[in-house]
Amino acid sequence: MVDGGWRMGKARAGRSRQRGRQLKKQKTEISMAAAGNCYENALAERVNGILKMEFHLDYTFKDTNQAKLITKQSIGIYNKMRSHWGINLRTPEEMYNLEQKSA
Repeated sequence: MVDGGWRMGKARAGRSRQRGRQLKKQKTEISMAAAGNCYENALAERVNGILKMEFHLDYTFKDTNQAKLITKQSIGIYNKMRSHWGINLRTPEEMYNLEQKSA
């Protein structure tokens, strides 16, 4: 089974290099951590995954303005309406306000 994982890793790495070439061709800057590994920033990767999976932000937008608007709305919902198990089913905004009151 190790071999299967190794093959999957190689396939994923190949797709990653291909995507990197596409982005460079489009003159799109790739955001990565200092060491050049996007997986170093686990929190950002988790939020990006939630935005893609729960808010369906994994499709191509009509233009930059539409992408910015929908992303802004989704982050607002994430922070103000979506309860999180890790913070006792509160929203991030509720936790922030609680912390500010106790400070």
